[in-house]
Amino acid sequence: MKLYIFYFFILIFIALWIAIFKPYEVKNAPAASQVIRLEEFTFKNKDTNGSKVFLKAGGGVVKRQELLAYDIDLAFPKKKARLRAKEARMLDKILYLKGDIKFFSSRFKFFTQRARYMVKREVLLVPARFRYLSDSLEAVGSDLVYYKSIGKIVANNIKAKVYQ
Repeated sequence: MKLYIFYFFILIFIALWIAIFKPYEVKNAPAASQVIRLEEFTFKNKDTNGSKVFLKAGGGVVKRQELLAYDIDLAFPKKKARLRAKEARMLDKILYLKGDIKFFSSRFKFFTQRARYMVKREVLLVPARFRYLSDSLEAVGSDLVYYKSIGKIVANNIKAKVYQ
């Protein structure tokens, strides 16, 4: 009989506890939009194959997982190449470039207005018109793909002049 009384008091204790102390409800506060403004900065990183990459920019903004930069200069010392653009947006390891894009290499150079650089795959996609210049060739076309790791270029709709 005494065991029933013990269970009865435990039940009353639990009921009173729930009645007096309400369960705590956690509410997530809206996340403050964190924005970091950068003035002239240099970013150094290693490429997927171990070569160094240098990014210099006139300024930029960092929002969550996104980097917005302007007046960028991306250098690949191992390949002796350089990529310049007015504006860049880095999102998910893809660099979206816009405005007066110039790619310089020891063998060739090309110019365009829009491009994407896939950092992991080391591929530069140009989905717009471009102008390509080298010692022996001058070409204008669209949809250029440059595979930086193997040095291969693929393009569509090309009009070219070959010099000897």
